[in-house]
Amino acid sequence: MKGIGSSVLLCGLAAALSACMEAPSAPAPVTVTPPPVEVAEPPGTSPASAIPASSVAAEYAYVSEHFPGWQVQTQGLMMQPSGRAVDVLTLEKAGENRDLYFDISSVFVTGL
Repeated sequence: MKGIGSSVLLCGLAAALSACMEAPSAPAPVTVTPPPVEVAEPPGTSPASAIPASSVAAEYAYVSEHFPGWQVQTQGLMMQPSGRAVDVLTLEKAGENRDLYFDISSVFVTGL
C-alpha cells in the first residue's frame, strides 16, 4: 500500500504542478482615454479674447497686418458688465463678414 499511496500522491502533485505551469492567458487590453484637449480661442474672435489696443490706429494696423484684403465695414463700442471697454470691428472680404474684438480699456475714459 505504501507504494500505491505514494504513487497517487505523486500523480496528484504532478497534476497540480502541471496546472500551474500552463501558458498564461493574454492580458486584458488596456484602453487609455486621453483627456479632452482645450483649443485656445483665436485672439479677437470674442470679447473674452479681445486684442489689447492702445488706439484706433493700432486696431486698423492690426487688421492690415493680420487680415490683408479685408475691409472694415463698421466699428462699435461694447461695454462689458465688468466695465471693460471692447471695440468691435466688422470686417468684410469677398462677401464674408467677421467680427474682430479689441480691448481698449487702457485708453477708454469713463465718468467724464
